[in-house]
Amino acid sequence: MMIRSRLVVALGVLCALSCASQAPSMSSASNCAAAAEPTALKIEEGSGITSPKAVHRVEPTTPDSLKGTEAVAIIQAIIGENGTPRHICISGGNEQWGKQVADAFRYWRFQPATLNGKPVAVQYTLTTRLRRN
Repeated sequence: MMIRSRLVVALGVLCALSCASQAPSMSSASNCAAAAEPTALKIEEGSGITSPKAVHRVEPTTPDSLKGTEAVAIIQAIIGENGTPRHICISGGNEQWGKQVADAFRYWRFQPATLNGKPVAVQYTLTTRLRRN
């Protein structure tokens, strides 16, 4: 019985670490979104997959604590067959800037990626730089 409860707790922790569709989080994984949805395709040269195209963007707000500074954030996500980002997570860079970018990225919409003319879910990486003004 004790082993079973430890397994349930361990599975809950793994999901909390990899299933970041509800809240962005830092991750040391190279692609935290792909870990949450391993069936999403990776766009590679010669794969026949067309890249998703952003059709609606929302700019992140710069927090007062980052004004006048420079920061980079790397966001990983899955762009679904319907063009909506999911499993958004922060995979590198400044955590505070990454949170702002991930919050805004939730509202982006894409023309979905396609394979053989059909929409498919794909892995997506967004790298942003906050520039000093």
